[in-house]
Amino acid sequence: MEHVNYIGVLRRFLLRRPPLRRNLLLDRSNPFETYGDAKFKASFRFSKETARDLLRDIGHLLEHDTRGCPLPITLQLLLTLRFLATGAFYAVNGDTVNVSASTVCRTIDRVLTAINSLRLRVINFPDDDELPFIKNDFAVLSRDNFPGIIGAIDCTHIRITCPNRERAVVYINRKGFYSINCQVICDAKMKIRSIVARWPGSTHDSRIFRNSTINDRLERGAIRGHLLGDSGYACKKYLLTPILNPRNAADRRYNRAHVLARNVVERTFGVWKKRFPCLAFGLRTKLQKTLKIIVATAVLHNLAVQHGELDLEGEIPNDDVPVDPPADDDTTGNRWRQLIIDNHFTR
Repeated sequence: MEHVNYIGVLRRFLLRRPPLRRNLLLDRSNPFETYGDAKFKASFRFSKETARDLLRDIGHLLEHDTRGCPLPITLQLLLTLRFLATGAFYAVNGDTVNVSASTVCRTIDRVLTAINSLRLRVINFPDDDELPFIKNDFAVLSRDNFPGIIGAIDCTHIRITCPNRERAVVYINRKGFYSINCQVICDAKMKIRSIVARWPGSTHDSRIFRNSTINDRLERGAIRGHLLGDSGYACKKYLLTPILNPRNAADRRYNRAHVLARNVVERTFGVWKKRFPCLAFGLRTKLQKTLKIIVATAVLHNLAVQHGELDLEGEIPNDDVPVDPPADDDTTGNRWRQLIIDNHFTR
């Protein structure tokens, strides 16, 4: 039997074989080091300090098998932040860091899951110890010492592509585009305290609220105080709305204070969507990932608020969807509103 020099054959094979191509990402510049502060914030919507803090919070969730030269956790986070900041297709983001679209898709999904693991810690309704401070902040914001306000509530529409042809009509809102109608309650400092992001665009704001956990807690008296909402909601003892036809100076004074305090939720939507334009211009992802993105951006918004990062440049389209007043205004709510007017807005 002919003797084969296996060592020689292997050596010749290795010499002819092209060298293994290292993952270029391991050699790429780190934006934390190469970007100036202004460019970094414009590109990723956060300061370096806030991004580093976020990385410390979720970095352990992004580490995985080191075989195959995976993306470093820093680039995983920045790739996701860049996607949320631009809403660009996965392929575009993949080109910017020289990875495939499928890798980008998996990376973004992993990072979104990690960010959403912070939800209960970052998005929480004020407890009994915090509520007095919340009420005081709103009293100051109203410029008229409006008492008992624990939050401002409203809904905003997030554009999406048609998620389900069989049920497409339920996702079409009154402006005629597909959307998720997202309910938010915020405090006077624009921190999101509650978010419900699952209802199709045709759903009325008041229905979303009636089916929310916060409504149930307010109904049971587990939370003391009242939210401020627009005329799309029914006036309740725990949700005060404006007077549609003010009759006297006290009614007008109440309405003025109501507008000043409630407007914070509109400003919250503006800052939230300006930081993450993908929310304003539309998400082209599958429905479950779309809902995941909405919640993740709310978590990130709150982190920005905590770090005092509310100064953003740029304009976003106004997609406010008109809402009909609900038919379930109740007598108790109207009486309670009148009592507040009589006690605090009549001179």
